[in-house]
Amino acid sequence: MPEVKQVLVDIEPSAGRVVSAVLDAGGPVQIRLSGKVVVNACSWEQESPACRALADSFDIFFCAEKQLSDFSFYPVPEFFIFATDRHGGSIGTIGGQGDLVDDVYPVGYVEGGEGHKIADSLRDFFEMAVYYPCWREIVRSVRAHAPYSLADLLADYETRNAVSGNDRRLLQRTLQLRHNPRSIEKLLACMRERAALIVYASKSEAARVNQFQEI
Repeated sequence: MPEVKQVLVDIEPSAGRVVSAVLDAGGPVQIRLSGKVVVNACSWEQESPACRALADSFDIFFCAEKQLSDFSFYPVPEFFIFATDRHGGSIGTIGGQGDLVDDVYPVGYVEGGEGHKIADSLRDFFEMAVYYPCWREIVRSVRAHAPYSLADLLADYETRNAVSGNDRRLLQRTLQLRHNPRSIEKLLACMRERAALIVYASKSEAARVNQFQEI
């Protein structure tokens, strides 16, 4: 069986173009879409009680009037950015754009030039974010190979950010979330999937270690 060659197709110039696989004279080629798509929420979504609760208590701000130029990194594979946070982090779905109904794409987080898969689905992400809002501190601790206490991080977050019980209950009801005691265990498992989301400083940096194909 001939070796499958992987090439990247940059979706940023023409987001939405769908390519699955092509063949060339040298044998089979696996096409992997890469780059960013910004998913901006409309104004009524921005003003919804659920969006306000996520922003006020859980540091998740849905994108509004964001442009590709607002995000300097280059992701592989394609990354659909739907939210940011106060730390300059970007939250998005990996490999496609979904929602809580069509919930088939994993979620990634990019901060400080590093990216990780952090949840297997949007529902998993929101359940983790609402019940374990210290998840960012855990991501940073894992990156730094530093010890941490989940109980201490959770208490510290809720003290510093004044998490509203009303916001949590509203999101639980509106998004039909439940407390999953395995959320952080699942986060750590996702972070071990290092190839699930690779972040480069730019497309030119990605091109030094990947082959791109124009379509």
